[in-house]
Amino acid sequence: LANAMRGAVWCFTGEGRIDAQTLHGKVVDGVARVARDAGALVVAVGGAVAAEAERALRGRGVTCMPIAPAPETLDDAMRDAAANLRAAAARATALLSDMRPTGG
Repeated sequence: LANAMRGAVWCFTGEGRIDAQTLHGKVVDGVARVARDAGALVVAVGGAVAAEAERALRGRGVTCMPIAPAPETLDDAMRDAAANLRAAAARATALLSDMRPTGG
């Protein structure tokens, strides 16, 4: 991953739920560490984003982006996944247009 990340400007990663466990070895934290070392800005998408994890990850240079626009049941989230993901991608694009890489 470190070799593939060389020269990257942005890194997108994600999990079904970004929460306290994310901070202890789940995919988002590991991928984000490699991306940050490469100087890439990191956006983590998740079906749900817990506030405490979002704050901790922000301190590690990660911007979290929930996929669901509001709390919803798992059934609703699964049914609306494609539309919610498109909307999250649009929000991430708007966010990234205002961000500038810090290294790499």
